[in-house]
Amino acid sequence: MSKIIRSTDENALEELKEKLAQMESAHKEMVARNKHYFKNGTMKGYGDFTDDRAAKMDLAIQGTYEKKPYASYQLQNSNQEIRRIKMRIKALEYEQNRETETYDTEKYEQLHLLGHKRVWPYRFDAQERALMGGMRGVAFSALLGLSDFRKDALASALHVYYLQKKYPHAEMSLSCPRLRPIINNEKINPLDVHERELCQIICAYRIFLPFVGITVSSRESASFRNGIIKIAATKVSAGVSTGIGDHESKYTGKKEDNIQGDEQFEIDDNRSLDVMYKDIADEGLQPVLNDYLYV
Repeated sequence: MSKIIRSTDENALEELKEKLAQMESAHKEMVARNKHYFKNGTMKGYGDFTDDRAAKMDLAIQGTYEKKPYASYQLQNSNQEIRRIKMRIKALEYEQNRETETYDTEKYEQLHLLGHKRVWPYRFDAQERALMGGMRGVAFSALLGLSDFRKDALASALHVYYLQKKYPHAEMSLSCPRLRPIINNEKINPLDVHERELCQIICAYRIFLPFVGITVSSRESASFRNGIIKIAATKVSAGVSTGIGDHESKYTGKKEDNIQGDEQFEIDDNRSLDVMYKDIADEGLQPVLNDYLYV
């Protein structure tokens, strides 16, 4: 039985790429065996097969409907699984590069000194690469407060508008994080993005882009989120964990306090999923936990 690879696993991307290589190799082998049998009518002479192994396989093939080593449905299933894993890889790579953080290129270079993340055009094109790879939807967000928040908000909206025109079939969404108190870093100075300014930005997003999803995170207060979902926001989080490593206990129930780090930022709205669901319903709105199913 193959290992289950969760997207929250520390080495999920590397493990998925390794699994993909194994599956592609296995699929290639299946096709090669079918070709050999179609050409020769026997598995004798294939690779390092012994005559005894080939004879046993020939006998098994004669008992199948399609009279070949691997049936069409097996090859189709293999192809589908390979495509599914490729999509998971693209999704994880996209998630790792989702937030542009700021459209101020000078500020961006100050924040990222090394590695692929430093290349601003590569980060900027992340959403389009994901759409070209077949993803059904993408999200955009600049961390408001790192630079001039009005310019970043405008750039984010125009970025979405441009790709919405180019890929009208895709689902687009905007997240609206603003610089908030950060654990162990008191030098961070938010550039005057308060609730009033955030509300202004979200409402402008809704007017300019009436069909995009808008996410407001649990960094914001319960009262702010209760109000904004009535007029503009379409998605809110609940029961969030921000500590490094604490998703293991959240998703598996395992308690591994020794590997958990400090929280990366402060959570203002600590409501659980059940409480959040009830509060939304009490406002006369319909909470929807998901609008798609993986098959």
